[in-house]
Amino acid sequence: MEWDSSCCIGFDAIDIRREELFSIIRKLVKKNETQTSESVFAALKAVTKYASSQFPIEEELMRDVFFPGLIEHMEQHFQIKKQVSQFLYAYKDGKAENLDEIVRFLLRWLDTHILGTDLRFGEFRSQMFDKQEQAVREKKAAEIRQKPIEKIGKLKYLFKEKLINSDDFKDRKVKIFAGYLEERGLAELKASLTDLDCFQKEDHLSEKEKKLAIIEFLGKVNLEKSLNELQEIESKLLLLNSFFEFEMVKEPLYIELKEKVLSQI
Repeated sequence: MEWDSSCCIGFDAIDIRREELFSIIRKLVKKNETQTSESVFAALKAVTKYASSQFPIEEELMRDVFFPGLIEHMEQHFQIKKQVSQFLYAYKDGKAENLDEIVRFLLRWLDTHILGTDLRFGEFRSQMFDKQEQAVREKKAAEIRQKPIEKIGKLKYLFKEKLINSDDFKDRKVKIFAGYLEERGLAELKASLTDLDCFQKEDHLSEKEKKLAIIEFLGKVNLEKSLNELQEIESKLLLLNSFFEFEMVKEPLYIELKEKVLSQI
């Protein structure tokens, strides 16, 4: 019975204490045959202290994320504390339980609770945080997508008031969407290009203006450096293909760079 990362629930402050529990129970297991009443009593007191300090923290974390298994988990905590207390009272009254029974109980606790219910909570908590992070990313992306629309609205107003001419309007529009691509970054190029298609369908820019915006954006990108920095193969190929599509890299170099990217698979 050894502690490893698979035993963690992903909350360091709790996992440190859970590892301490492992250490306590291992001592009981290793000394099963020669353990004295005094040392067993001391170990059970340590387990009781662990339960008293740790369980309320776990339960509060579960409430924070509305863990659906909270009631069941609290009941298990109650039964565990009750059983350990019975063992302790038995030792105090000189009616010591067989050490084998205590060890079996603690091992069963580890198997069904520490490595069962606790880990299910850890998985649930992780999924909740993943959803929250996804929601934050989506909100941020939506806010970024709104920026060029607001700027185009301002341009239209200026054009309507004859404060800028047609060329000013078109040139600035291209720069606005090139800036949008830059703000989203290369790692999100696929999503950004999809957004440009949507902007086009919504009549915020023409096909020609979309191409000019992409070309202006790519003109600021160091291709080879970016291919080294990007993590995803898909992102690397999308960037490289975009350069080739808009004739910003010659075919021999394109083939060479593409082979380097594909060799990473």
